[in-house]
Amino acid sequence: MEETADHLSPGDEVLASFGMGDKNVCRGRTDADAGVEAVADAGVGLPPFEPFSPLSVGSRDDARLKVRMARLYYDSQEHTRRAELDLRLQIRKLEIEADTQVRLRQLELDASKKAAEANQPVPVSPSNVSSVSISPSPNFD
Repeated sequence: MEETADHLSPGDEVLASFGMGDKNVCRGRTDADAGVEAVADAGVGLPPFEPFSPLSVGSRDDARLKVRMARLYYDSQEHTRRAELDLRLQIRKLEIEADTQVRLRQLELDASKKAAEANQPVPVSPSNVSSVSISPSPNFD
């Protein structure tokens, strides 16, 4: 009876593909060993890529969407961080300007105080006045 591919199991088909002069048999491996390896290797590979299959298009679109969402998220985080840093910088500038104005006003007050003290006559106290003796004027008539 002649066997066809319709009557063989997958393992039998693989075994039938190896002949006696095969190099695997020459290395000391039997047809059964080579068949088991061939079946194992056949199941390991990826399915062929079909660029227009519904699965690949959908997964590619999903991946693009996820990447776009991640970029938008990180962009919004970066925008928020920059806005916060700009606000801190503006506050610091205003603090420095306010400190400068306070110092200038204090210097103006000190200068006006010193100018007022310089313009006032120094009060004379009795201890500072030297004693002058007044003698009666002589009468020369």
